Amino acid sequence: MSPSLLRPPALPGPLSPPGVADASASAADSATLDPDLELVERWLDQGRESAFVELMDRHKGRLFRFHLYMFNGNAHDADDATQQTFVNLHRKGKSFRREARFYTFVYRIARNVALNMLRGEKRRRAYMDELAARQALEGCAPETGRDPELALEKRELWQRVSAEVQKLPLKLREPFVLYDFQKFSYDEIAEMLRLAQGTVKSRIHRARLRLRAALADLHEEDGR
Repeated sequence: MSPSLLRPPALPGPLSPPGVADASASAADSATLDPDLELVERWLDQGRESAFVELMDRHKGRLFRFHLYMFNGNAHDADDATQQTFVNLHRKGKSFRREARFYTFVYRIARNVALNMLRGEKRRRAYMDELAARQALEGCAPETGRDPELALEKRELWQRVSAEVQKLPLKLREPFVLYDFQKFSYDEIAEMLRLAQGTVKSRIHRARLRLRAALADLHEEDGR
């Protein structure tokens, strides 16, 4: 049940000054729309560094996985970029206007860090350097079960798919990863990348077409 349905009706007269009920509803709506808002307020408005640490803990896994794809599976670069993202976030936190979700703001910082590293150092290394990088993709890798042969087969399949994702041009790979792996909505991705929603959908569709073509042999095997 919505919290607004549990809130008692505003009382008339001086017990309920004009605007108080509306302000309370607005605050509740904001908290619902942005689950980070309470921590952000404790950090930025109250100066509580412990709240910033909680924000780091909440988002570091997702940011690390995003950076893995930006750096073709290189865990070292992904870790460096994630750490730099939090350094930049702490420095730029005051510029967060709270007009969008906090993670959108964080993501833009993370993306800029990654692009600067790619441009400045030209780090486009081969994908799948180490199995540990793939295993770090929590929730994305397939379950292996107890059958060693089945585990090897699934691992090889996952590596093959991940490798093809790494080959996608960045402008296609980025929205595809955000939508299919990190489960953001079209609206959220459009806001993050500052693109029209139609452009986001088009790029995701093109990414899927390329992957389908690259993995055509797998589809043929399934059809046998």
